Amino acid sequence: GGAAAPALEVGEGDDTTSSDAGAVSGRRWSQEAIRPPPQLALHGRRASTTVQVQTRRRTLQESLEKEQGAKAADDADGWFAVRPPLSLTSVLGVGNAWRGGDGGDLGDYQMAPNPIGARKNGPRDFELLRVLGVGSFGTVKLARHVETGTILALKLISKAYVALTRQHAYVAEERRVLLGLRHPFIIHLYDTFQDKNLLYMAMEVAQGGEIFRLMHGDGSEEILLANDATRFYVACILSVFGFIHEKRIVYRDLKPENILLDGQGYVKIADWGIAKRLGGQNLGVTFTMVGTPEYLAPETVRGVGHGAPVDYWALGCVLFEMLAGYSPFAGDNVEDTVNVCALVVEGHFEFPEGGEPSNFDGMSRDFVRRLLVKDPLRRLGCGRGGVGDAWAHPWLAGYNPDLVQRRILQAPWVPPLQGAMDLSHFEVFDEEETEHTTMTYDGPDGPDLAWAAF
Repeated sequence: GGAAAPALEVGEGDDTTSSDAGAVSGRRWSQEAIRPPPQLALHGRRASTTVQVQTRRRTLQESLEKEQGAKAADDADGWFAVRPPLSLTSVLGVGNAWRGGDGGDLGDYQMAPNPIGARKNGPRDFELLRVLGVGSFGTVKLARHVETGTILALKLISKAYVALTRQHAYVAEERRVLLGLRHPFIIHLYDTFQDKNLLYMAMEVAQGGEIFRLMHGDGSEEILLANDATRFYVACILSVFGFIHEKRIVYRDLKPENILLDGQGYVKIADWGIAKRLGGQNLGVTFTMVGTPEYLAPETVRGVGHGAPVDYWALGCVLFEMLAGYSPFAGDNVEDTVNVCALVVEGHFEFPEGGEPSNFDGMSRDFVRRLLVKDPLRRLGCGRGGVGDAWAHPWLAGYNPDLVQRRILQAPWVPPLQGAMDLSHFEVFDEEETEHTTMTYDGPDGPDLAWAAF
């Protein structure tokens, strides 16, 4: 029951229902109306990376200087600041983006009991079923908690790979952040534990899979989401931003691959490995250049310090991609990181025009335009009113945090499911792709290591 949010929009022309086993059941689109730009005809998943700041930025700066005649500026909208501007906060992007507010009532959700109980678990307490996802650090598998029968996602992280890439701090931070966040649109972390070779994170499973699959299917098409559908998803994401920014946590990795959908079609934000708790130190900013190039904010690339405003920039990129079918700063070659970062620093993008397919209207264009502002203090959600300014935008008329968090709206797309074991909305992986989780770890393993708390 509940009020209905508009369904996914179908392009003009003949409707086509996907019959491919790997595509999302029931999704429709027009082959004629949806024409992806040539450079994104094959849109693969994009990995988040910790960029080697000095080398990468030096290469980027040299590339920019060639075309711009060594142009540099000392304001927040310049290419690369050669000295601190007069207003330090204008370039660091502190502002009022940390103002949460408008958070709705989360009391009942935050008090809900842990579905696998309160006791500490271990590997033998779970039955592994099949692979849900594969990443550089390890594998996510569907699992059953033996004692309670709860079906969940179990993330297996290779200690050897973490040690090899010196990512101890990121793994530990993901655990700390997730254990401290209880929100209906954030993946719930139930428990963590470890053995000799692996770190484990037991968490809720989102059966609808990635919103990436709604937008890109099997990776060979660009499927435009309806304007009204994107309003629903953006409202869910804004609810998360208001919650985490009030706690002075910046997510830093918003992209379609990390926006999951649960069994009711509601958003679940996953993969918190590069989230950062900033507390009150360093003026509420961090300087590490991490994230996925297409969604990095200009201040991140320029290395002048970044905070909560980078999340709103990434939201603008994701919303643009939902409505246009491609990301605004992908350029001619999304694999060319230096070029993508140069486009981000320049900050210029164009909305689809003329015969180009898109589902933008005037209000959604204005919403995106206000999010993709180079000056973080002028970015929507980062001004005096904080996230409340975004909620107050006319494009989100009728939405508020309480409404979405109470889950009384009908989601635009509800995944058809045949029970808790239905994984038809996940990509199929071969077991051979998970071989890196079998690497033997023979390094130090004691209370002084960052993962000791697992």
